[in-house]
Amino acid sequence: MAEMEEVIPWSRLEHLIEPHYPRAGNDRHPDRLSTMLRIYCLQQWYNRSDPGAEDTLYELTAMRRFAQLPLSRGSIPDDSTML
Repeated sequence: MAEMEEVIPWSRLEHLIEPHYPRAGNDRHPDRLSTMLRIYCLQQWYNRSDPGAEDTLYELTAMRRFAQLPLSRGSIPDDSTML
């Protein structure tokens, strides 16, 4: 993950995705784009389903740190948010 942190152009990817990313509304506030992009990458690299990714983020500090998430109540997106 440290190597991916270095080689992936995160800001360029976020800039490309941002126009298509959901906006706040309808009582729903989307998680940060940067966090969701990192979670998506983790899912692809480690073959995790949405529920599996949620469990992994609770269990593994390294993955939480990579996704830029603290382990506090409500900070980990649930599997339906990842969907």
